[in-house]
Amino acid sequence: MKIRVIISLLALLLVGSACEKELDFKGTSGEMDMSPLVINAVAIEGMPFVAYLTKSERINEVVQNYMDASVLRTASDEDYQNRNYLVRVAQMNAQIQVEVNGQQSYKMSPNLQQFCYECDYVPKEGDRIVLTAQQQGSADGLRAETMVPQKPKIEVLEYEVLDGNPYRYQNELTFEGDTIMRLTCRISGAQAGQYYRLRVRNERESLTIIGANGIWDRFIRNYGGQDVFFSSDALFADSRLTSNFGGWPSFFSNVFDSRLLANGAYTFTVDSPKMVYTTWNPPQIPGMTVSPDATYSDNMPLPSQVVVELQAISEDYYHYLKAMELYRIMVSDSNAEPIRLHSNAQNGWGILGAMSYDRHIVKYDD
Repeated sequence: MKIRVIISLLALLLVGSACEKELDFKGTSGEMDMSPLVINAVAIEGMPFVAYLTKSERINEVVQNYMDASVLRTASDEDYQNRNYLVRVAQMNAQIQVEVNGQQSYKMSPNLQQFCYECDYVPKEGDRIVLTAQQQGSADGLRAETMVPQKPKIEVLEYEVLDGNPYRYQNELTFEGDTIMRLTCRISGAQAGQYYRLRVRNERESLTIIGANGIWDRFIRNYGGQDVFFSSDALFADSRLTSNFGGWPSFFSNVFDSRLLANGAYTFTVDSPKMVYTTWNPPQIPGMTVSPDATYSDNMPLPSQVVVELQAISEDYYHYLKAMELYRIMVSDSNAEPIRLHSNAQNGWGILGAMSYDRHIVKYDD
């Protein structure tokens, strides 16, 4: 008994007498201030290549809200971005080079208005892309590599508009529409080891009315749209996504691999809630009339439509998107385990992805 007590006391003494030593960082102040670069770029077949380069931040410095970023989309590939975030972290003093198939080289130029880098290169199927970025004053440069996948093939076999919307007010999707578009689609030509993302975007015209002094004199047409769709097909099942997010139901993902496409083809059905027509105008004023000279921003009416797009994506981009799906449902849970976002950048962070796509538009009457 005495021996056990003595051992316990010795253990406490060792723990209590533990010391720490401060180690000096041997380097210049510039090296201490230099943080690894973060690359975010997707090489899209048929579209000019654009890349975003930002500084990395400590976890307690990141203030970007994923929910805020999710409602701001680019005009090109509809992926998420946040301008306020880019203003703060964009690194516009770097030298970025893109090498294609080991033969052609392109120097990317900064676009200071859009906080990105641009060049004349337009990706093609099968292109192997190596991107290098060197920040002024940095000894090590970032490097990332990707390959543009083969163009996928999807068909819309049939579609119908159904009265009643069983998805109203579910999973934070608060559209008030009372109809849905049901589409039966077929993927063909799939091969083992391929990765995909499906977009089903329901678009509809919205109208902004502007007036003053008792007269409506300007009408602005623009598109409203939403990307959330629903399906009970096993193709979209993901058991790791235990919570809904932004309208997407739990256990559901529109990013998938080719495991269920064993014979190269697959048929499935999806439901897309129709986008609600929205009108905004100033507070109603008694006697307000429409001017006979009223102008429209677009003289051609915008059709209501559903965009069905199958994207073939690179493997690294697939793993990045899957990690982001997990991240977005866990950022609000302080007890959740940390999520490691996939990166294919050397001497830095971020993702250089690639994709090609097959897109079809289904128009419908209001």
